[in-house]
Amino acid sequence: MAAGERGTDLAVRLGYAGVEHSLVHDTVKAIESLNLEGGILVVVSRDESVSWLSLRNVPTVHVLSPDQLNTYDVLVCDQVLFTKSALETFLAGPSTGKALKATAKESEVQA
Repeated sequence: MAAGERGTDLAVRLGYAGVEHSLVHDTVKAIESLNLEGGILVVVSRDESVSWLSLRNVPTVHVLSPDQLNTYDVLVCDQVLFTKSALETFLAGPSTGKALKATAKESEVQA
């Protein structure tokens, strides 16, 4: 079962596993239908606002964007789920380019 505003949330886990799945527009119901136990980490793209709002108050779910994903959260949770767009963003790696280089002001360097 997959859910999401574009019908792609959680479909990656099922699609890559070759599992037949149906589409549901309620992200919480989709996760419940998987019968997962323990803590669940769901990695969601920043532009998937419906999923963010749906999952933020579910006690067993921790929601992160791909750029927030870290070792601690992966190890603490029992299950890790990605939305399709979040997985694509994560696999693309960190953004690079001139606009993303960190620069410190002279006053910060001296501190």
